[in-house]
Amino acid sequence: MHFNDAQAERITDHQVWVVYDKKTGTIAHIHQSITFEGAEAPTKEQFEARAKEFAREFAEPPSG
Repeated sequence: MHFNDAQAERITDHQVWVVYDKKTGTIAHIHQSITFEGAEAPTKEQFEARAKEFAREFAEPPSG
């Protein structure tokens, strides 16, 4: 994701969480949160829970 200089200066928090299968290394979901000045960033626990929730809800089962 690209932001111009004015937008980038207003970012107060940026988190990325990758949910993957430990056995195969297959990525199930990549979750990202960008918080701008004036908004409240999720806690690490909130962010992790949401990433796992989305992985369960939207990830496609591996083919084969």
